[in-house]
Amino acid sequence: MMDIKVIVPIIAVIVSVLSIFISVNQKRYETERTIREKLTDTFNKITELDIEFIKLEDNINKNINLTRVFNQKRRFLVKQALYFSSKIETLVSDAEFALLAGTLERFGDIEEADYYWKKSIERSSNRSTKIYNIRGYARFLFTTIDSSKGRKKYQEAIDLASKENDRDFYDIAETYILWATLEWEHGFPDRTEEYLDLSEGMINKIENRYKKTRITDYLNNVKKQCNLQGIS
Repeated sequence: MMDIKVIVPIIAVIVSVLSIFISVNQKRYETERTIREKLTDTFNKITELDIEFIKLEDNINKNINLTRVFNQKRRFLVKQALYFSSKIETLVSDAEFALLAGTLERFGDIEEADYYWKKSIERSSNRSTKIYNIRGYARFLFTTIDSSKGRKKYQEAIDLASKENDRDFYDIAETYILWATLEWEHGFPDRTEEYLDLSEGMINKIENRYKKTRITDYLNNVKKQCNLQGIS
C-alpha cells in the first residue's frame, strides 16, 4: 500500500494542476466574452451607420466631404470587426460574417468579401439561413465577379429548398424575384421574365394567405418596374 507521505504530495500536485487549468480556462472565457461584447457593439455601430447613410443618402451623394466621413467611419469599424472576429472566429455568427462581407464589398475589397461570404455559408445554422447566405453570395458573384457564377449560386440556393411547405415555396419565389431583378438591371430581359414566371409558379403553391399576399405584392412591384404584367 502506498505510503501517506507519498500520496499527499501527489494529491497536492493534482489539485495545483487542476487549479491552474480552471484559472486559465476562466481567464480565456472572460477574454472571449469581452471581445464578443466589443464585436457585437462594433457590428451594431456598422448597422446604425448604414441606416443613417440610407436616411441621408441624397444629401450625402451631393456632398463629397460628408461621403468621405461616412466611408472613413465605416472602414474604421470594419477593421475593428475584422480584428475582433479573428480572435473569436468560432463565436461569430453567419449573419455577422455576411454583414462583414457586404461592407467589405462596398469598399471594393473583393477577395476579403468573397472569403467572408463563404464563411457566412459555412456558419449557417439551418437550411433557411443557408439559402439566404448562398443567394447573398450569388448576388455578390453576379455583380462583382462573373454573372454565370452568380446564376449557379442562385440555382444552388433554389435547389437546397425541400419544396415541401409554404416556407420553402416562399423562399424559392423570393429568390427567383431577387435573381430576376439582377438580370433586369444587367440587361437580360428574357431571363428576367423567365425567373419571374417561375416565381409566380411557386407563389401559386403557397397556402398561407398572409405569406402569399406579401410575396405577390413584391412580385407585382418588380414586374411593374420591369414593365411586365402583374398577377392578381
